[in-house]
Amino acid sequence: MESSQPIVVSPQTPSELLSYIISYHRYPSTIIIGSSKEEFQNSLIEEITHDLTLQEEQLRLQDYRNSETQPSHHLLKAPLYQIAISRHIRFLFAPTVTHLRAFLSVFTQKDSPIPAPPNYTPNSRPPLLLVYGLLALHRDASEWSAQGISNSAALLVDAASRNKFRAAIIELKGIGGHDTLDHLGGEMIPLLNGTSRRDDGSWGGRTVSAKQVLSRWFEFDTREQESSLARET
Repeated sequence: MESSQPIVVSPQTPSELLSYIISYHRYPSTIIIGSSKEEFQNSLIEEITHDLTLQEEQLRLQDYRNSETQPSHHLLKAPLYQIAISRHIRFLFAPTVTHLRAFLSVFTQKDSPIPAPPNYTPNSRPPLLLVYGLLALHRDASEWSAQGISNSAALLVDAASRNKFRAAIIELKGIGGHDTLDHLGGEMIPLLNGTSRRDDGSWGGRTVSAKQVLSRWFEFDTREQESSLARET
């Protein structure tokens, strides 16, 4: 697979997304979060708090009360170099489909306020233009259809190609999201905007799978996250 091929990567939680970006980013990659900044931060805090609570419970059950072991989360003890690296990644927040499309329509790296890292030397591998939660952003809007998602996906691919970036999509993992790529790809979507649901929850008109919609532009990468995108570094 060519490094410029648009891809859909396995769903990730907010902390998994940030860990990947910190570990495998390449300047001047741009990450578009499909929510408001406040919503994303709240989700991240909730996830980390939940993980710490589970660790505390596990330690308690193992009777580690007298141990110096304390619950921890990797994002809370990031080395300074990871923090420094993360400052060279551009993060944007698109709380609606309209915001996302408006940004993609005018996207250019030239107007980014994010500086290059010291001694930065460009290479032949393109940086990422990644949307986190593209499907989720459409799900509760009038654009939840193959028609609406296709319009946004086409804008993403065009914006990436125009700027010599690589288009990528990562969906949310967990409650309200998807656990695997197969789960994501199998979600059924109405063909047209405005399709109503029946009483049993099914769609009233013709439907297609998310994979059918996105495969027009994107390859579904079934490998592990680290191996699938590590080439971007």
